[in-house]
Amino acid sequence: MKARAIFSEGVARVTEKGGNGYIDRQGRVVLPLKYGQSGDFSEDLTVVNGLGRMDYIDRSGRVKITPRFRNAWYFRNGLAAVQTKAGRYGYIDQQGRTVIGFQFDMAYPFVGELAPVVVKGADAYVNRSGRKV
Repeated sequence: MKARAIFSEGVARVTEKGGNGYIDRQGRVVLPLKYGQSGDFSEDLTVVNGLGRMDYIDRSGRVKITPRFRNAWYFRNGLAAVQTKAGRYGYIDQQGRTVIGFQFDMAYPFVGELAPVVVKGADAYVNRSGRKV
């Protein structure tokens, strides 16, 4: 088993035979090595590839946000950038509700109160209400 050696919220992502899972600081497997692409935990959730879609799961492995995204980032300040099957990006909250509509060519996690986005090929920043600044 190969560990990333980076712990996030008390667990670290590990890989074995192409599957990703999570261990605690004592090396015990807390989420089985059954996921495809996966990320670090952030704000109590992590994003994993489940059946070609990105799911958000909690530390018990329960899907917390219904899988419907092509691509998804981690949560920062309660919001996560996600990509629809149609290819547009927007932001959701931890209940999976759309907070900033799917209007961007590309979107990245928030850093503080702003997030970098690409709109019609141009770089910009948006605030938490989705307004360009």
